[in-house]
Amino acid sequence: MSYQRDINDGWRYGPQTVILLLFLVTLAIFGGFQIRKVLLPAEESLRREVYEESKSYIDGTIRDLDNLRMQWLTADTEPQRTAIANVAKHRSVDFPEEYLPEHLKAWIDSIR
Repeated sequence: MSYQRDINDGWRYGPQTVILLLFLVTLAIFGGFQIRKVLLPAEESLRREVYEESKSYIDGTIRDLDNLRMQWLTADTEPQRTAIANVAKHRSVDFPEEYLPEHLKAWIDSIR
């Protein structure tokens, strides 16, 4: 009898403890996913801002726009010039104008 009573006393809080433990583990796993879902876009946005302020990005964009300008100047037909101008407008929209050389500023203003 005493052996049976000890087993029953031991299981008195057992199922609740197992359920609580499963709930806490589930909350920790899905809570971690929710935190990552919120923090990762903010981290990526910060990484992009740092990249856009880097010297390599600025120099590369200036070089790219200068190449487009040269292609535009040597284009034979108006549709080619229009296509090149559209690409240049698209690439220069978010680029800060204070980094552009004067000849590129003038060219971009003329094609807008």
